Amino acid sequence: MNSKIAVLGLVLALVIGFSTISYAGALSTGESIAQAGNFDFGYNYSASVLSNVSYSAGNSTTPTYLLAPAVYVNGSGTAGMSGTPMFPSDSIALNNGTVFSANDGHMLVTVGTGIGPSITYVTEYALAKVDFNINTTAWFGGFYNMPLSSATLSVYQMVLPDGAVAVLFSNSNSIQINSNTVKFNSSNPPLFVGLISKQGFINYIQSHIMDTSRFYYNSTTGFVDGAHASFYFNNSTISDFTSKWTNTNVFSSISVSGNGSLESNTQLPIIPFYKPIIVGGLFVYATNTSIYAIHDNPAIQSTFVINNGTITFAVPSDLNVTVFTTAEGTDTNLNGSMLFENESEGANMTMGLNESMEAGKTTIYIHNGGFRGMMFINGGDVSVNENLISVSTKEFARVQFAAPVGLQGSGQRALHDIAQALINNEVGSVEEIVSVNGTIESVNMQYNSSISTTVTNVGSGTVTLEVSSFNHRGNMIAVYISNGVFSNSSQITVTIDGNAVIASTVNGTISATSTLNAYYAVVQVNGGLLVLIHVPHFSSHSVEIASSSSSTPTSGLLSGNHVSLIAVGIGIVAVAVVALAVIKRKKP
Repeated sequence: MNSKIAVLGLVLALVIGFSTISYAGALSTGESIAQAGNFDFGYNYSASVLSNVSYSAGNSTTPTYLLAPAVYVNGSGTAGMSGTPMFPSDSIALNNGTVFSANDGHMLVTVGTGIGPSITYVTEYALAKVDFNINTTAWFGGFYNMPLSSATLSVYQMVLPDGAVAVLFSNSNSIQINSNTVKFNSSNPPLFVGLISKQGFINYIQSHIMDTSRFYYNSTTGFVDGAHASFYFNNSTISDFTSKWTNTNVFSSISVSGNGSLESNTQLPIIPFYKPIIVGGLFVYATNTSIYAIHDNPAIQSTFVINNGTITFAVPSDLNVTVFTTAEGTDTNLNGSMLFENESEGANMTMGLNESMEAGKTTIYIHNGGFRGMMFINGGDVSVNENLISVSTKEFARVQFAAPVGLQGSGQRALHDIAQALINNEVGSVEEIVSVNGTIESVNMQYNSSISTTVTNVGSGTVTLEVSSFNHRGNMIAVYISNGVFSNSSQITVTIDGNAVIASTVNGTISATSTLNAYYAVVQVNGGLLVLIHVPHFSSHSVEIASSSSSTPTSGLLSGNHVSLIAVGIGIVAVAVVALAVIKRKKP
């Protein structure tokens, strides 16, 4: 499917995907209430009026949004249409029109079918006209051939208090608008007006509402403060970006210059531009040239996408900058056509909301004696001038950064050796399992595109992972487990598929080349332990790490955790383009 068609959702939704409409009792004389997909509202047949149109995604973390207190459908009968529209059998008929839901219940369509129809929306939030790109044709109502393009479709958005966006679109050829009221008119019926909740963005962003770690933003000073990260944000520039885990100022400043066109690349907008969005432990900011997504998780994971511009990272002088090539990395051609897809799970993967990130061939190691962070570059030209890192592109580029918790700390030769093994492409995966205020949080970093690791259980003194690869060659994985996960880690054992793994040293495990024997080593590090495991050959394995005497937080399975997959290469990514990566809450 053309990605632009998928973004709108209305192209096929006007033909298929209708959702069940249910009815309830009367609100007042002449008015009934109905539920159409994820929308609830009252309606009056004779007056052709909808009241209190609300949207709810139907889960515990997403609130109910009142989007339109009133909708008026005016016209004269149905004589204005040549033929009979083929609306779904469970649509709601009004005297002057029809209402039905589509796009799996996330879009409400109101149709005026009379002579000289008009539809007036009184919205709860102020409306603003937006530009978009599309040029295609849709079959409306099963028979009506309607061109959809920037010239024939008008789009308006309203920004909700939490930063989510709802969108109104119409084929109207005459529009009157005043703040929260817009009247769509048509001299060539049918007139349709669609209300899209932008459910993908709402659902995934709202999943951060219950974050244990949260950002707090002072709009006066620009200070953004979280449990694991803090920084100042003013006029699109980030300064004093700090990891609280090691109290390290990682970037003195992060700035962007250029002349991009990200906003005009949106087929329908999913986030407001030039406005910081803070939900729980997630910070998002978008301009025409760049998008930032920063997470207040232990790894301070951050993603920056740029279009036709340059992003510059100023690294403090007490940190070293080392550039190396990731052998298993693959530079993916980023593009704008799928950047803002949001109406399907595949589109959410494009936004990186499917808990995946993808890195390219170039990796930058930012470090000193106590801090270690990795920056992954995908696309663009990379320039490093002492401690100034710049990535420039005429098209699209992405920069990802994370500081693995298990690699932080000073005075241990083992941490240096493990970091060197990462640079030498000897580590396929780094898994981090951290207890934060009694909640298990997991961050997974894939350095080898052929390997996939998933934490399947944390409980009863054990951590269980599923490890698989389409490449049968052996590799090493590293698993960091914080003290809050294993209360007593005096003795650690490892099994693969129920078979005991041989205990070894750090160097012995890193240098292991056996295709028959598995080895592991345990390193006590700041705040927990790091378990290195040499897996001699791959297909699919169950790896269990157990403490001889331990108890775990009551959360057990990874419930309510933040998970990110930083994948080097495209082997484990289900789509060809991942344009912006953010963490989402993983379901157990």
